Amino acid sequence: NVDYVDQDVAEAPGAASSDCCTACQANAACNAYSWFNGVCYLKSGRGSTEAKTGVQSARVNKCSALEKDVDYVGNDLSSVGGAVEDCCAFCRQTDGCGAFSWANGVCYLKSKKGATKTNLGVISSSVV
Repeated sequence: NVDYVDQDVAEAPGAASSDCCTACQANAACNAYSWFNGVCYLKSGRGSTEAKTGVQSARVNKCSALEKDVDYVGNDLSSVGGAVEDCCAFCRQTDGCGAFSWANGVCYLKSKKGATKTNLGVISSSVV
C-alpha cells in the first residue's frame, strides 16, 4: 500500500502487479513500478513515496546478485547517497556505469567490476 509518486517513464496494462515486473524488465529506462487498478506505472527509480490503499510498488533489480563484504576496487565514476537497493537504478541512470559498491549509505558508481577485495560491510554488484 505504497505509491512511488514520481519518476514515471511509461504506463502499461497489468492484470496483476507481477505483469508490471515483466513490463519493467522489458523497458530499459524502468527500475521500479507502482500498480493500481490494472495499470502499471513504470518508474526510473523509487523516488518519493506515499501511503495509498490498493497500490503495490516494487523496485526491479537489473543487477547481478549482491556480493556482501566485497569491494570493487577502482574504476570510480561518482558517488551518490542512498540505500543499497537504489544503487542499481542510480548506476543504470549514469552514463558509463557498469557496477557499484555501497558502504555506509553511499553508492560508489563504477565503470566496471574490475578487481575485488574483501571489505566488511561493503556490498557490490554489476549491471546485467
